[in-house]
Amino acid sequence: MIKRKSRTERLTIPALSLYDDPSPIWTDITEGKLPLAMTLETDTRPPPDAFVRSLHRGPFSLHNGPVFHKIDGDRFWHGLFITERHSNSRGRLHGGMMTAFADGLLATAVARANTAMAVTVNLNCNICAAADIGDWLEGTARQTSAADGFAFVEAEAWVGEKIIFNATGVFRFLEKR
Repeated sequence: MIKRKSRTERLTIPALSLYDDPSPIWTDITEGKLPLAMTLETDTRPPPDAFVRSLHRGPFSLHNGPVFHKIDGDRFWHGLFITERHSNSRGRLHGGMMTAFADGLLATAVARANTAMAVTVNLNCNICAAADIGDWLEGTARQTSAADGFAFVEAEAWVGEKIIFNATGVFRFLEKR
């Protein structure tokens, strides 16, 4: 167990640091150069067929995009091109971005299955594989049940045929104000 002498003492943990083997992305950031992909409009590739840009998203989701979607009857899909903005220090899709993408999938499934607004109260994301900058990440979700003011949902996302993550969530329905 690592202990501090006081609350103001800096805590140092002996471990490998990101500084030991900096990736090009980390070097750009530490040298004051922001990666090109820090703006939303740097990736102008068209999405796969039937996908359109999702414009009705909250500020957090808009910042993490651009996210695209497609709908076919009762089914829907979200997708995005992985850019530097979505990556970790090794140039792979960041786990936090996977979780944010999963939350968007799960929330969309709840919204499409219900008329009431709902918020995430629990989210579990199982990371199964890595995804790289430039990959097209695509996913879908479905509500499995709803009871006692809660909705239960599951999602999965993939690159090509490779499952990147699967997720489950619980959403609480909100009372109308």
